[in-house]
Amino acid sequence: MRNTLAAILAAALLALGPATAPVPAAAASTAAPPIKVSGDHLVNATTGATFYADGVNEASWANECTQGSRTSGWDGSSAAEAAVPVQDWAGVNMVRIHLNEDCWLGINGLPALYSYATYRSAVETAVSAINAAGGIADVVLAWNAPGTTKSLGQGTMCDTSHCPAFWNSVASVFGSNRSVIFELYSEPRPDGGADNATAAACVKNGGPAGGVCASYKTTGLQQITKNLRKDGAQNVILEGGPQSEQDPYLWADYKVTDPLNDVAASWHTYPHNVCNTTSCWNSDIKPVADQVPVIVSEVGDSAHISTGCTYTYSPAVTAWTSTSDNGAITPEAFVWDPFGACDNLTTDLSTGAPTSPYGSGWKGFFASDGASP
Repeated sequence: MRNTLAAILAAALLALGPATAPVPAAAASTAAPPIKVSGDHLVNATTGATFYADGVNEASWANECTQGSRTSGWDGSSAAEAAVPVQDWAGVNMVRIHLNEDCWLGINGLPALYSYATYRSAVETAVSAINAAGGIADVVLAWNAPGTTKSLGQGTMCDTSHCPAFWNSVASVFGSNRSVIFELYSEPRPDGGADNATAAACVKNGGPAGGVCASYKTTGLQQITKNLRKDGAQNVILEGGPQSEQDPYLWADYKVTDPLNDVAASWHTYPHNVCNTTSCWNSDIKPVADQVPVIVSEVGDSAHISTGCTYTYSPAVTAWTSTSDNGAITPEAFVWDPFGACDNLTTDLSTGAPTSPYGSGWKGFFASDGASP
């Protein structure tokens, strides 16, 4: 995947150490449009045309690097395969890439079997391929941990020990590319997973170790946003709320202040989540979508393979999102990677062959939904 020159560059980066190693900025000129927030929609930052998004999640970028079973840093045989959803599934124009804090920074013994420079290079290759195919890349901090603890899963919140450094580094690579969304943290769960004003304040402002927010010192998304804008990052910022983003009704309590006003809201919905009915979507989600774009950055059925795979909840969600606020609410299906579970969209990362009924159901929806080309 990498040529000799790239290997030499990687060695030079490692010699400098993870804290200071420069990473070339990703090219901002791509086939994908530059996007921004305008009112309650995403729009093409150049033309002003509304950008209607439909996407998928690629989750193994967060876990494969901890196991070292793939040299590309994710479940595919090559990082460029990350663009297959955009290339081969009509209507898909966004890919959510789950990132691992330690693997990106090269700390705490991660990645397991290769260098952090290799991991970063694979992510850059994936983003470039997605953009070249006309898709937006939504990069999200998915796995993290404080101090010397390895990031082997989701944390509670953004850890002060590494999270600011992670985003400063990501901004140095993708901050000039407005075809990349920065989703600051996936599924924060402060205050013991509660969904209240205290938890919302934790998401926005962080808190001390051992306090109500988390067992470790946390940095709020307001500070991360401030850092990103100070670094010159122009990207749309996607922000989710407490209780794993299950219900953004507290949006006004945790929405960050952004000098560019380029902030969208994230929402995760599954059958087992608290806000899983049309009445809740109308009362809690739509008022947020009347203010800002809402990206349903995880939506799925979550049926267990032992009881039979289904495609029933997802179409109920997309039937509602497709008719609400003229495209202000857009879905990213979970999950593209073939983990051998019911909510896998494909059986083959190189061809995008859909699973049935889940993958074929989603593929049909994307083809008919009318997302921006």
